[in-house]
Amino acid sequence: MRALAIFSMAAFAACASSGVSSSRPSTETVRVMGTGGGAVEMRANSSGLSTLIQAPIAQVWRVLPAAYDSVGVGVTMIDAKQHVLANEGLKARQKLGKAALSRYINCGATQIGPNADSYDVYATVKTKLEDNGDSTTKITTLFESAARPVQFSGDYSRCTTTGALEARIAAIIKSRVMK
Repeated sequence: MRALAIFSMAAFAACASSGVSSSRPSTETVRVMGTGGGAVEMRANSSGLSTLIQAPIAQVWRVLPAAYDSVGVGVTMIDAKQHVLANEGLKARQKLGKAALSRYINCGATQIGPNADSYDVYATVKTKLEDNGDSTTKITTLFESAARPVQFSGDYSRCTTTGALEARIAAIIKSRVMK
């Protein structure tokens, strides 16, 4: 029996070093600065989710702040020249506006439920508008987030977007420019 266990371990080790390569996920850093997690810095390769709207950029730009307000995201940065609106330090727990955070982000789950609904979440929501010609505007919204457990000390873990917040912002803009 012992010989079988040793043989199995040796065979496994030989397979593990057989030269078969596997891709490792790229590493990313979430940096928390200040006492009590005063700021979170996130970097991602994602360019966000884009939608085209049949409306001039000036009209879309006017309703964009109201779309942010409708989903519960305050505005902390406005760049009118580049047509960029953002909240780069959003803090939330359980809900964003009236919706459960798990509707918008996936931070894993436990037997109790989605982690996004019970963790401290820090996020960046950034929307850029681009004139696409023919009175069409391209709306690109980037939603990045990281979260950590409230009950015990732990590192921030990156969450992934479900795409629902980006779609909701675009839908609100569409409904307001069609009025």
